[in-house]
Amino acid sequence: MNVRRVALSLAVVAISVGVFGVVGSQWRSGSDVQAKVVSGEEAVAAGPADVTSSYDEIPEEAVDEDGYALPGLQFGMLTKVAQKDGKVQLTVQEAEFYTGKAAATINGGVVPPNSYLIAEDGSSAETEYVLAEDASLVGINMLIDDPSVVERQNITREQLVENFRRGDGQRVPVWVRHPDPEFEDGPVTALAEQYIP
Repeated sequence: MNVRRVALSLAVVAISVGVFGVVGSQWRSGSDVQAKVVSGEEAVAAGPADVTSSYDEIPEEAVDEDGYALPGLQFGMLTKVAQKDGKVQLTVQEAEFYTGKAAATINGGVVPPNSYLIAEDGSSAETEYVLAEDASLVGINMLIDDPSVVERQNITREQLVENFRRGDGQRVPVWVRHPDPEFEDGPVTALAEQYIP
């Protein structure tokens, strides 16, 4: 029995049980093939490995075309930055950030002012995270050296600590990424300030 028949048989069984959706497969000789199998509404994807490092800079547009957070990103309000024993500790209060269609949907069908909406649950606990040594860091306004400027800039760990302190208790909207975004825990491997006009 050849490999394609076995693969096809397994796909038919999986679909008939309703556990997996198969959207396609791609066979290439001589290249690495990566497959991810997930249950439910998600699908089986196969093809050459295309993995973005969790240390990569968070994109300027951290939401998709509908206005929802990109997969793997968490939004929140940075409420504390402390440096202790050579480690930078971040305290983040979880929130949600929406733009465009998503913001209108969350806002009862009405597009909010400036076309964005921050949804905060007043009861959300603050969570402490350690900043990874090689984390990518981006400031736009409050986290850069000159807060009168609005410009996306890479910043250092030291600038993050000092510029946050300068804000004197001000909450800073940020996007963060963790090595395991499904559980939103572990060290923060990327952080980017979200500019709020």
